[in-house]
Amino acid sequence: MAISAAFILNPLTSPFLLMISFKVGTFFIETDIKFEYENWYENISKIGYVMLIGSTVVSTITALLVYFIIKYTIEYGRKKVI
Repeated sequence: MAISAAFILNPLTSPFLLMISFKVGTFFIETDIKFEYENWYENISKIGYVMLIGSTVVSTITALLVYFIIKYTIEYGRKKVI
């Protein structure tokens, strides 16, 4: 079930994640290359480092945000049960 969901949902989320990683990466590394989803794989050697930096920042912020949301939810749920 999880594998089939990944095949269905990844094509829907990948363009968004690639674009946001590139945009965030350009805040840290200036580049004159424009990201175009139709041919991003042709420029991967040029924009790969920018996307790596951007995805590292995005994933770190997302991980911290989700951690604290889950932590708060679990603590709230435990207080409510007792």
